[in-house]
Amino acid sequence: MHVRKDLAETFLAQGVTMMRLGGSMTNTAGFRFKYMVGPAWSRPPTDSSWIQHTSWGFGIFEFLEFNERAGLQPYLCINFDEDMAGLLEYLYGGSSTRWGAQRIADGHPQTYSKQIVFICSNEEPQQACNGKFPCYISAFSAWANATKTAAKSLGVWPLTVGVALDSGAGRFFNPSSEDPYRGGATEMLKAIKAAELEDAQVLWDQHGDGGVAAGWGDGRDWEKLLSNVPPSPNSMEALSKQIAGRWIKTIMLE
Repeated sequence: MHVRKDLAETFLAQGVTMMRLGGSMTNTAGFRFKYMVGPAWSRPPTDSSWIQHTSWGFGIFEFLEFNERAGLQPYLCINFDEDMAGLLEYLYGGSSTRWGAQRIADGHPQTYSKQIVFICSNEEPQQACNGKFPCYISAFSAWANATKTAAKSLGVWPLTVGVALDSGAGRFFNPSSEDPYRGGATEMLKAIKAAELEDAQVLWDQHGDGGVAAGWGDGRDWEKLLSNVPPSPNSMEALSKQIAGRWIKTIMLE
């Protein structure tokens, strides 16, 4: 991993404690772990969101290694179509596995931390369906099952997983609304419960639009949302206990 020392030191001097790799870049077919292994100069260019091509010289694993060295908490957005069995094998597999052996060959002999937060995509495929939330919920259900199955087979379950439904086109979660663009929090919480994630911690990556009260259900702004102030009965946190039967911690990464 090659990172400019002066930039890293300036970044960390700001008191940063976490980093997120994600956003619209995760929505493309090119955002797959298999394109980010091996020497950086040998990685094939792929399609990207904001530019035509990217070479992934700084990809998932450089991101994770930087977080390791800097002592930061990594939040990693994963494309909903990612090969989770392969990705988790790379992160946690032994030398006898295909991807574990690749990790070792890439210079990371020890397995990665289980403290990584794995977030299901950004707002894709919600965007692909013109903002309608059922597309994301369906994709999350399949992703969560694949993640849990792969992690259990490697003996690393539970992990911390996250959803990002209320981003992009669907920022609202008013449970009384039938608007298909409202965000679908009630349905999302039911899907989390149906996924039977057991002891895994579940986070909800809300996108608060730069501190604006962007349809939070009870009108709170992000500072109050992330504080210790008890939530109102209409808030997403209260809904999570009522519908999913568990606390879904709200985070704001964008």
